[in-house]
Amino acid sequence: MAVILPGTVMPLLDHYHPPLSRTHPWHTFHGAWAAAMARLLNTGVLPAGYYALPFTMDDTDERDVRVEVRTEEGEPRLAATVELVSPRSDDRARESFVAKCVDSLRRGWSLAVIDAVTKPHIDMIPALVAMLEKNANKVPASGIAAVAYRVLAREDGELQGWLFSLEVGGTLPILPLWLGSEITVPLDLEASHAAACVDLRIRQAG
Repeated sequence: MAVILPGTVMPLLDHYHPPLSRTHPWHTFHGAWAAAMARLLNTGVLPAGYYALPFTMDDTDERDVRVEVRTEEGEPRLAATVELVSPRSDDRARESFVAKCVDSLRRGWSLAVIDAVTKPHIDMIPALVAMLEKNANKVPASGIAAVAYRVLAREDGELQGWLFSLEVGGTLPILPLWLGSEITVPLDLEASHAAACVDLRIRQAG
């Protein structure tokens, strides 16, 4: 067993099955991952006037984990949100989650959604893509994935999206995270995932 050191490439891990489900269950890791994303965004990625905050719960569902990117211009306001999907077990939960994501885009906020849930659950990203893209050919098969959207024309709901399939043991992508219509920053899932592993002293065989 080897400790994962800062700067190490860390493949996507499975926190829903042993051994990590016993030592580092998903709800503990998701909180650490959100914190690592916010920390990395705040240290040299976001331009001046923007900052990221991690949230590990909300008033309706303590399982929700997200990162908000806000701007200090005028009154603090949202510019982008990153949602980490948690296991959901019914259609009502899926509809609520998708509605929340759609509402964010209607408000003009960019959106990234990461679904790394490897146990049977309601797949959120296919439902979100199906609603936003209205093109069955673009809907991913059930499975873990990440997607990012930005609003091109708020008046007519025009969007631009990037969809990535994920795989346990595989490397993670860099998602584009838009701050308005002109500024984009990299949301480095690989670096933030590895940083969370370092923070929690997760070990990998090797």
